[in-house]
Amino acid sequence: MNIKKVIITGLASASLVVGGVAIKGAADTFWAGHNDLAQTASNLDTIVSAYNTKKAKLETAKSDLANAKSDLTNAQAQVTQLTQQLSNLQIQYNNDTANLQAQIQEKIKETQAAIADGNAKVQVKQTEFDNLQKKYDDLNSQVTTLKQQLADAQSTASSATSERDSANSAKDSANQDLKQAQSEASSLKEKSQTAANSVSADANQ
Repeated sequence: MNIKKVIITGLASASLVVGGVAIKGAADTFWAGHNDLAQTASNLDTIVSAYNTKKAKLETAKSDLANAKSDLTNAQAQVTQLTQQLSNLQIQYNNDTANLQAQIQEKIKETQAAIADGNAKVQVKQTEFDNLQKKYDDLNSQVTTLKQQLADAQSTASSATSERDSANSAKDSANQDLKQAQSEASSLKEKSQTAANSVSADANQ
């Protein structure tokens, strides 16, 4: 409203200066355009209000821009930090992956070595088993031979026992015959002696 008063005062002063020789005519003209001046003042109020609104919006926009720039700076700093963290994580991941791959390769080598050693030990045990199997087969063959020899020996012994029994039986029979022959000879000797005695007796008579 102060601007309005200044404008009105300025316009009045100008009218007085310009129409110094015809003050009355100027005054009439001034009062005749009073409505136009009031409308102009109203328009000025509207312009000033719009200006103040725009100015406030501009200040708000500047503040928002400053905040946006600050947020952008912070965001860029965060992006930079996150990028660095991502780079560090990528490096750590690559290192961990390389270490893991190295460990896996080492474990594979150890496993392959263990398998090879196991296969060698199995081969040794297989050779020992084969040797033992051969010894077992040889012993089994010997046992079979010995069993056959034992069976043959038992058969021979049985035959010898049978022959011995036959021989003993024949011996007993021969002894029996000898005893009988000795008895018969003794009897015959007695008879002969008796006959000789009888003959001798008869001869003496």
